[in-house]
Amino acid sequence: MDFKFKQVKINLQLMDIIAQIETLKTQRKNLLSQVEPLSYETLGFIPKGSNNNILWNLGHILVVPQYHFYITNGHAPNVEPYYIQNYMSGSKPKATDIDKEYNAIKDALLPTLDVLQSDYKKGIFEVFKAFGDLDFETTLELLAKHEAGHIVKINNLLSLS
Repeated sequence: MDFKFKQVKINLQLMDIIAQIETLKTQRKNLLSQVEPLSYETLGFIPKGSNNNILWNLGHILVVPQYHFYITNGHAPNVEPYYIQNYMSGSKPKATDIDKEYNAIKDALLPTLDVLQSDYKKGIFEVFKAFGDLDFETTLELLAKHEAGHIVKINNLLSLS
């Protein structure tokens, strides 16, 4: 492969990654505007038959990319370990200060995507592993679908509250 072709391929991949991250940011902005008017009681409400609440789903959306892009690749996450521990898969809602946790999660949802984009441009993910042998782009696509699934869960929880 000659240099010009390789450079065009790299530039197209970068543009695709940036477009995917921008889509995630738009998705998160829409989600934030949807949950912004909710009371802390609604954010923390766990309906009968459910394992979690809206706050847990928001926190989960925040921490899953931190785990798969940063922690599994030997980089420090961009959120406090507390949030990783309390919002990863298998955890249960246990927030005692919903106001504080909601504000921290809300304030981190968009900036962490900006950092992810910046870190990708810097090349810190050149050596990358997630979900076995998936590359960065495929992992990003998978996590976008994962977030969309949790947005559906949030909407379901809203219909039950």
